Amino acid sequence: MPDFKRLFQEVLRQRPDVNETSLSELIQEKKRRVGAGYLTDQGALFLVAADLGVSLEAVAAATITLKDLYIGANEITVVGRVFALYSIQRYQRRDGTKGEYRRIILFDSDTFVKVTLWDDKARALDELGIRPNSVISVVKGYVKSGLDGSPALNVGARGGIEIVQDEQVMNRLPTIERVSKDVSSVSSPETYMAVFGFVKSSARLSEFTRRDGTPGKVINLHLVGLQDGHETRVAIWGSESKEILDLPVESFIRVINVKARILPHGEIELHGDESTVIEKLPEQPEVTRGEQRKFKLFRVVSLGISLPEKDGTQSIAGILVDENKELYTVIARDEAHQDLAQSINDALVEFVIGGPTRSVIVCRSGADLRVATETGQRYPGFGDLVTKINAIKDGSTPLFLEVIALSRSNIQEVVTGDGSTVKRAEVIVGDETGEIRIVAWRNLTKLLHDISPGQRLRLRGLVVQQDRNGVSLQVRSFSSVERFS
Repeated sequence: MPDFKRLFQEVLRQRPDVNETSLSELIQEKKRRVGAGYLTDQGALFLVAADLGVSLEAVAAATITLKDLYIGANEITVVGRVFALYSIQRYQRRDGTKGEYRRIILFDSDTFVKVTLWDDKARALDELGIRPNSVISVVKGYVKSGLDGSPALNVGARGGIEIVQDEQVMNRLPTIERVSKDVSSVSSPETYMAVFGFVKSSARLSEFTRRDGTPGKVINLHLVGLQDGHETRVAIWGSESKEILDLPVESFIRVINVKARILPHGEIELHGDESTVIEKLPEQPEVTRGEQRKFKLFRVVSLGISLPEKDGTQSIAGILVDENKELYTVIARDEAHQDLAQSINDALVEFVIGGPTRSVIVCRSGADLRVATETGQRYPGFGDLVTKINAIKDGSTPLFLEVIALSRSNIQEVVTGDGSTVKRAEVIVGDETGEIRIVAWRNLTKLLHDISPGQRLRLRGLVVQQDRNGVSLQVRSFSSVERFS
């Protein structure tokens, strides 16, 4: 049974007109009327909830949350949303008979858990029509240690799975769309991820031989995020999906169930398997007929360099800040590219809002942006966003710093995981609180060209990355590096 506090908060959530004090008084009044010897506070809460028209059955059904799973737990019920499904596998029991199992990944607000369904339960997923984003209840499951030592949920002969259709429960769980990340924002190792980005080049199927002599297959493709012109390699092992191989270049897609790895030289790669799913997405919501175009005013606090697209056109990215100090990423392509490229840092610009996420603006038409003039209202600028090196924390939020170069920029060529050779630049910088490395890749290395010790730099829009050499700041397509005296 869930704890009293969780049930108490659920009543308050469903009845915002009731406050904590009045609910506590109703519980004590219920106990007095029924008899204190017959009811606990929690039992009285169920009766009070019924009087208020609140159902606690769905909450009570989830005897434990995913993050509370522990090895050895038995006959438990949990509710979660399906993140990924694997195919049915076969195994041999100790008595020589054959059996089946199937794995799925469940997630809730902050936890991902591997679930194994055994024998006849393995085919229940298809029978119930369960897919990624379905909300299900695992009934009478048991928990054992997984191969990595973490709790793994199992469903055997006594257990089962059910589809949850209670909207209150469904709305409480995040969707895959909500936990998805721009591929540009991935900066550290993670196990269960959904990312979105543009297909930079055609997917390629490769065959290889494993160390044990068995054949293997892998599909390689490269994604570019909305926030960055940097390419991220995605390797989907054991797949020869025609759907993936036929993805057109420049398709905007979501890749579900991949994990991030950091290569020895510091770059991020994403790896998937046969459970990895590709979804095609609209790049930008269409404005319906008759709908008024809405402009919003921003200050440009970082403006990257123009980068070539595969079709020979140019794109440029930048970072904007609004009156509330909220940061936005803007990507300008086609005819909008030149208009944004002519702008400067700290200028005021208006944009038509629209993009695949709230904080991303994708702009293709020159009619979607216009230069603005100073207003009576003060808009935040670079000085309002500056942080110190000792205050840097993990995260994907772009950072702004004033530093001094402590080394010459070192530019060299490195070999990536797919065998290609690319440029990598690095320089060490510091302020009065500490020191940190700045790293740039490919075309962005020109931003660190010819930096020498003692030069003062304004770093706009760099992103934290944790690699084998520690924490560094990565230059992205929306970043800029200014020399000043």
